Amino acid sequence: MGYLTAGVDSGRITNDTLHLFIFSGEIYKRANVNTESISPTALRRTGLKGTFNDIHKFSYKEFFRAEKKLIDYYQTIGFPFAYIFLDSISQTNKTLNGKLKIVTGPFIVFDSLQVLGKTKIKKKFLSNYTKIRARDPYNQNTVDNANRLLKQLPYLRVTDEPTVSFIDGKAIVRFYFEDRKANQVDGVAGFLPNQQTGAAKGNKLLITGEFNLNLKNMSGKGKGLRIEWKRLKPESQQIDMEYLHPNLFGSSMNIIPSFQLLKQDTTFQTVTGVLKTNFNLTGSTKIGFYVGSKQSRLLSTKLYSKYTKPPFLDFNLNTYGIDYEWNNLNDYFYPKSGNIIFIDANVGLKSIKRNSRLPESLYLDVKQSTTQFYLKGDFKHFFRLGKRSTLLSGIRGGRVFNDNFLATNDLFQIGGLKSLRGFNENFFYTEYYSTGILEFRQFTDENSYLLLFTEKSFMNYRLGSDSVEDWPFGIGAGISLSTNTGIFNFVYSLGQSITQKMQFNQSKVHFGYITRF
Repeated sequence: MGYLTAGVDSGRITNDTLHLFIFSGEIYKRANVNTESISPTALRRTGLKGTFNDIHKFSYKEFFRAEKKLIDYYQTIGFPFAYIFLDSISQTNKTLNGKLKIVTGPFIVFDSLQVLGKTKIKKKFLSNYTKIRARDPYNQNTVDNANRLLKQLPYLRVTDEPTVSFIDGKAIVRFYFEDRKANQVDGVAGFLPNQQTGAAKGNKLLITGEFNLNLKNMSGKGKGLRIEWKRLKPESQQIDMEYLHPNLFGSSMNIIPSFQLLKQDTTFQTVTGVLKTNFNLTGSTKIGFYVGSKQSRLLSTKLYSKYTKPPFLDFNLNTYGIDYEWNNLNDYFYPKSGNIIFIDANVGLKSIKRNSRLPESLYLDVKQSTTQFYLKGDFKHFFRLGKRSTLLSGIRGGRVFNDNFLATNDLFQIGGLKSLRGFNENFFYTEYYSTGILEFRQFTDENSYLLLFTEKSFMNYRLGSDSVEDWPFGIGAGISLSTNTGIFNFVYSLGQSITQKMQFNQSKVHFGYITRF
């Protein structure tokens, strides 16, 4: 408040009460602090240039806050032992006078990284990933952020906070972590009611399948490879492939090429290729940029005679996008607290390819070149309810825009184990959707739990030649059981929408075994 000479004047005790009389003294409305001994660069970088001699109603709180900014700055440029003090203090006309001085201490550089724990991770990758490189000026922020970065890696388990030793002007940083089983091979079989029109009487059950291979930290260099195959329904399948190459040429840039093939029965086939690069901004935050190419082609045109506009189109789409992720979950695989936010947006130039098997009349109101926008978001929050119980709440959604016309194969495909439980895979083709999630997890040990869930969605989806708005929802229960070699998953769910009643003969059962190594 500016009362620098305030103090206790006198005191007395009455019964069980102590009374103190405070002498406020003079208020110092201005500080005139000489900063000639402080580097102009330091004052400019911390935004404090002119601050010390322009404080009205001077307070210790503001002064110490400014001092802390300076000390924090020096700790990022190789001076971890720097300290600041006020010298030659005097007072004139209710003004505090003094000289701000800094003792930087010895200049320190990073020397080496040491890992205490059983791991195959390469030190070169660790150095590039954490940005702790030999002979770089010591930076306390880099050390603090490095531990947060390590906690984001699914193949490591951090066991303790890092420690730093200073010897002869060099800093030795020690990390405490060990390898964790994160490579996955898993398959899931699903038994669903066969809702395909014209299904044989004896073939009322549809068996779907899924196979996933997910390799992480290949050769101890942080590289990753993901391959997924799904058989969603008869004559349909989906293949996804993605490769991660971290720290390209020793930089903080990661390169992530990916490929997707979607064959939707005899209707259409879509091939998508994406080249993405992303960066770790902090231990919790990533930002990515990508370019993509999508080609969709019709496989059959037999039923198009009844439409005035084609429900599906042949097109090419070139996209340019950005995504953002913020993640502070306490565990990569079994979170019990924390949040994760993901946002993805892109704009694309779409070119319609006329199909010679379709009548020209279907293309009368369809522009050949248009601009298309996609926006997706996902938010999850984990509440720790007790020592062994967690509540997951979340919302995810998406919207696709076009300045002319959206075909069905432009739309989001929603439904199934990973998007809206209680429905078949890719059951809904929707222009926009928003899904709320509540899931209770009761852990039986550190890595196994029982679950109860409900999901409710609002969407606009295609139903034949019409678009309808609906509030589909699903409920269900399941178990995730961890063993020494992998994880057994079982989920039973029911769903209800305009086109599906909530009946036990429409229930969905998914089970699978994930092998981790």
